[in-house]
Amino acid sequence: MTNYDFLIEPETLIFKAESVDNWFDVRSEINNKDLNEIATEVAMSWTEDYRDSDQGFGSSDGTYMLKEFLDNAISFSKTKFKTDFINNRLSIINK
Repeated sequence: MTNYDFLIEPETLIFKAESVDNWFDVRSEINNKDLNEIATEVAMSWTEDYRDSDQGFGSSDGTYMLKEFLDNAISFSKTKFKTDFINNRLSIINK
């Protein structure tokens, strides 16, 4: 999507996912087109929700946005993973 002012760009969500444990096991099950669609849907949804509110968007919001992206990607990939916070860090773990 062009000319859309996202809170976090879909490509940035995908890039941030690379730092999460086990991401590449999930990523290997999703083609690029589907991955970009998942990221765009999450980024657009969060942007529209925040645009309609008077709330700011902070780093913890960005973490939960990334978590939603990861959860959606895991669901799409049909892998046996889930997200969780391990030692205060977002992680992908076995169910």
